[in-house]
Amino acid sequence: KGYNEKIEVLKGTASTLYGSDAKGGVINIITRKIDGQHTKFSAAVGTASREQYKFLNEGRNDRWGYNVYANKQIMGNLKDGDGKTIPQSLNAETFGFKITNDISKKANITLSYDAYKSDFMYLDNFYGGGIFKGKHDTSDWTIRYEHEIDKTSNNQFVIKRFERDVDRRGEFGSIYKNNVKSIIISDQYTKQIGDNNTIVFGGEYNTHDVYYNTGSSAASSESLNSKAIYLQDSWNITDALLLTSGIRYDNHSLAGDKWTPKFNLGYTFSDRTNAYISYGKFFVTPVYYKSLNRSALYTPFSSIFLKLSFTAATSSW
Repeated sequence: KGYNEKIEVLKGTASTLYGSDAKGGVINIITRKIDGQHTKFSAAVGTASREQYKFLNEGRNDRWGYNVYANKQIMGNLKDGDGKTIPQSLNAETFGFKITNDISKKANITLSYDAYKSDFMYLDNFYGGGIFKGKHDTSDWTIRYEHEIDKTSNNQFVIKRFERDVDRRGEFGSIYKNNVKSIIISDQYTKQIGDNNTIVFGGEYNTHDVYYNTGSSAASSESLNSKAIYLQDSWNITDALLLTSGIRYDNHSLAGDKWTPKFNLGYTFSDRTNAYISYGKFFVTPVYYKSLNRSALYTPFSSIFLKLSFTAATSSW
């Protein structure tokens, strides 16, 4: 069995729920619930001295379930089509666990931890040239509480602590250092109204302690926070025609605040053919891995997104 239960592709603007990063749509990966005892191990090798190892063990006993995984990837120098050696290396590890408890038939709580650690080296052809070496580490603690209130409504509450640490240095003196410690709190309520309408209401609060240094100017550090609330309605006008509309309010400690509307109208001709048109206005706020220079990169802006798309899947003979 795979680790994921299903993958949903939400076309058009989905930024009501997910913010400006989802203005083109969302790929929603839904992990499979732990339903038994499973152990997996795989190993692979390839060109460029590549090695890959994967381990997964999970189990369930009555109301409790657990999942433990570890992956390792190694990569060395690469040769191009002319036989020229391109220097590069990667030594990366991904590991984590998940513990879940069914508090009742309608509620469960999950604690999870995910980490990524890597040492890398590569030849840069764009930012000054030369060999770059460094590390890129992340860690993510998450507590998730899900409650089915009744047959038509449910609620999901999440607390997340995320840390990112990047240190990259070039052989000619360039430096990029970025450390971020974030706490993210969110709550989302979903209500089914009749057979054709689904309402989603939620909010989130984020804090980010950011350190940034490129070596070209003085290192900077700052504490940022942001708040957001949103409301979205999905209305099945017919079996084939779906209208999704919503509004979102963002308030950022550095960039200010903004109300932004979104609309998406999609028509499904068949299981393999669909079309949609979407409109959205976005409030793009500063990201924690870029410079904290207030006069340079931190000017907030809004954009309008209008798209008409037609998709038809075909089969080959």
